[in-house]
Amino acid sequence: MPSGIVPVTGNVTLDGEPVSGAIVTFVPVQLSGGGGAGLGAASGMTDSAGKYTLVGYEGRANGTLPGTYRVKISRLTRTDGSIVIPGPDDSPMQLLVSGAREQLPEKYSSDIRTTLVATVDPQGSPVDFKLSSK
Repeated sequence: MPSGIVPVTGNVTLDGEPVSGAIVTFVPVQLSGGGGAGLGAASGMTDSAGKYTLVGYEGRANGTLPGTYRVKISRLTRTDGSIVIPGPDDSPMQLLVSGAREQLPEKYSSDIRTTLVATVDPQGSPVDFKLSSK
């Protein structure tokens, strides 16, 4: 496991309200110090208050390395309104074909179109996301 991993937590709100049951994924763009080759994405699920804690490095580390990340926030629900929790082998396309519906705007939930970028600092300061439905 790479050294220098810092804890990453934060809150996600949509129009000022907490977003529960969302998957927050940080994908590395540029890592500080040039380390972390093969680190991959880190992700966490928001609780009822909208708080998340990232888990990375194949589930063996709480947090990730300092650096810049592209961020995707997705909240999938079934037709009955229950939250879909993707398994490790579930692709987004499989989930959507099975009837899951994305509840957040594409500018936050799309792998390709997300506009969210975050910087993880060496102190592990909270990284909050204030989303808008507009």
